[in-house]
Amino acid sequence: MFVKFSNNSGFTFIELIMVMGIIGLLAGFVSFSFPASLRRARDTRRQSDLKQWQTSLETYGNKNNGIYYASTTAIQPNGNVLCQVLYPAEYPPCPGPADPRTGQTACLRATGTFTACNYQYESNAGGTTYVLFSPLEAPSDTTKPYFIICSVGVTGYGTAANVANTDGVCPI
Repeated sequence: MFVKFSNNSGFTFIELIMVMGIIGLLAGFVSFSFPASLRRARDTRRQSDLKQWQTSLETYGNKNNGIYYASTTAIQPNGNVLCQVLYPAEYPPCPGPADPRTGQTACLRATGTFTACNYQYESNAGGTTYVLFSPLEAPSDTTKPYFIICSVGVTGYGTAANVANTDGVCPI
């Protein structure tokens, strides 16, 4: 007695083409949304970095009777001046964070704009208030592309006009 096996086991050509098409479609969705996810992740890192600078500035202010480093023009927190003031034992190099996209610690401020600057710090002349800010790559509200932290405890989003020459006054 012989048992005859059918050779019809396996997938047809049409089924294989359909599966490859579905896999290609899913890969397309992933590759399309992946860069946007990276931009949002870098923005989250920037916000975290500014909060770390805020903690350092508050610690410095507490040690100096509520007076922060005075700079009436926007400077890069990672720059030599502020870094040396906040981290004298570790300086150089500055232990502060670099921009997550470019890795830059130096400010590339173009005339009249802050788009090339990563993290900025500005205080009033007496050093009693300050503002930290950074442009975001993928802000949730495109009309307010800057993340801003103020010494008065306010955190939020603003425009380039908000962060231009704040003199340490909270723009939000």
